[in-house]
Amino acid sequence: MIKKLIMAVLLLAIGLGIFIFFKQPTETITIGTYEAVPAIEADLQMMTIEMASSPDDKIHVLLEGKKGNEEQLSIDHDETKLIVKEKNEKQWNDYITIGSQPKIIMQIPKTREISLTISHKDGDSILKGLAVDAIQVKSTTGRVTIQNMTASVSDLQSTDGNVTIHNSVMENGSISTTSGNVTIRESKGTTLVAKSVDGQIKLTEATEQTDVRLKSKTGDIQVIYKTPPSSLKVLTSGEIVKVELPSYNQKTGIIGEGTNMLSIETKDGMIQVK
Repeated sequence: MIKKLIMAVLLLAIGLGIFIFFKQPTETITIGTYEAVPAIEADLQMMTIEMASSPDDKIHVLLEGKKGNEEQLSIDHDETKLIVKEKNEKQWNDYITIGSQPKIIMQIPKTREISLTISHKDGDSILKGLAVDAIQVKSTTGRVTIQNMTASVSDLQSTDGNVTIHNSVMENGSISTTSGNVTIRESKGTTLVAKSVDGQIKLTEATEQTDVRLKSKTGDIQVIYKTPPSSLKVLTSGEIVKVELPSYNQKTGIIGEGTNMLSIETKDGMIQVK
């Protein structure tokens, strides 16, 4: 009887602790302000990260979450690099996923020669309103979102999460997913390579580019141009292919002089270009 009573009290205490923890309000916590550096790295587990433009020439790091979440972060900063890392050591309540995960907000000077590197497991990566030299994101299940960005080089990799690019200039872009979908809207660049095993690839309001290569094993691939291409060579490989472009020569696969190239390959999915 006493053991049952003790067990009931313990369960009640644990339940009360969980209730109090999740009743804590979410707030924006200032982590620190740092001098601008040429490289920023983030090594994260579950937290979402958002990188956006800074109101000044400094780097500001904030955290949206509950009081105490900031203890899960460590930051190293020197003249060449800033590294933010989510600590592997977790408390019992860190593994309870009721509600949203804490979000790191990094405010970075908008136009600067800088490279961004994010290694992510379960959280989302959001980058918007920046002009940078290079972006590299490696994610397992989290989503990768790029919006209003300019980058000379971009390398976006996700296993199960979707990759979305909107209204951005990715001069030399590389995207790869396993089961995640790739969606690119109102964006342009010089070269683009997008690969997915089971996910769909979709380019809408697309701009004619020098070299675009799209490949999926089982997913559909769709390209919708904002204005009809004037000089394009289209190479396709798939069971169902629909190319509905003005001035497109079905025999040669060429529009105009065929200066630029669009290569699309899928084994079991459908190809549509219009």
